[in-house]
Amino acid sequence: MLTAKVKFYNINRCGYYKYSSKVPDLSNTSDVLLKLNDWASDGREFINTGTYKAEKDEDILNTYFCGLATDKRYGDHLLTLWAEVPNDSGVVYGMPPLAKPGKVDMLTTGFDIDKAIPGFPCYFWFIPQLNVFASIKFDHSLMGKGHLDNYLNGYLANKSPYRVFDEDNKVIGFSVDGKKTNDSSKLKPNFYAVGMKYDEVQAELISNLSKITKILKREKITYRAPDDRKIIERVFSGLLKNAPDSTQERTLLHEMEFKPTETELKSIIKSYNSLENTSSIRNVGFKYSDGRAIWLSGANVSFEIELNVRRKDNHIIPPGRLLSAIIKRRDELITKMKTPPTGG
Repeated sequence: MLTAKVKFYNINRCGYYKYSSKVPDLSNTSDVLLKLNDWASDGREFINTGTYKAEKDEDILNTYFCGLATDKRYGDHLLTLWAEVPNDSGVVYGMPPLAKPGKVDMLTTGFDIDKAIPGFPCYFWFIPQLNVFASIKFDHSLMGKGHLDNYLNGYLANKSPYRVFDEDNKVIGFSVDGKKTNDSSKLKPNFYAVGMKYDEVQAELISNLSKITKILKREKITYRAPDDRKIIERVFSGLLKNAPDSTQERTLLHEMEFKPTETELKSIIKSYNSLENTSSIRNVGFKYSDGRAIWLSGANVSFEIELNVRRKDNHIIPPGRLLSAIIKRRDELITKMKTPPTGG
């Protein structure tokens, strides 16, 4: 048995769309995944399963294809990707947890960059029937939503069989047979998904918009990070001659007067929902004029569950095995997806 954190997302776009259309004119979620599998499994090498080239200054690096499994009964899919992590020519750094601040030498785990791509697997359970997917996170994997966004958008734009080329081999549109039509240049590739919310939380905030007087934010900070150190020093400024020196993470609560518009409120909720696990932000909330606080963490459709699946050390869970374990608890998972937890 492995403990998994499951976080659900609504699929708003997956395919090829005409301007402002919400309905795809070409392809759909299952079609995209199955054709992706055909392309990535055609005998090419792992390094050639990337669909985009990450910029050096981006936090999300390259992403690669590990496998896809499909359940014939429900039409669900389990997609496994490999998310490259930051490294210095194959070297991944670490700091001794008991070292004192100011220590500059780092521990290293090295790879031959010609033999290994440093990273972690990401598992995604797609339910086309409901137009949703879930990130399935274990201790050895990442949520990887940003990697999935980049990967599928890269596939749709750069690798799919629907591309239409001009004489210079440049993509000029998309069509069902890859041939130019009157509409081929009007179709745009798009995969867009947003975190699923328990409607009650967002609806409550919107209906009580006039009562919101403050915004709240909890974040993790550490004295080891220069920017965080300045925050800690400012907190104790005028109270202690020197701020407490600690290597442990601390939680900081920000509270500021704020009366958002509905547009601002929705934007904050959307931004919070798109945060990666690596973000220092742990929670965001709003305080009403009566002093009551509503936190957005209660809005995310996210929970932990035990899955009857095993993993060998230093192995990715095979997509078929993981999908089989999920399907056995499919009804329970979907019920939990639709049912807000008691107490918010």
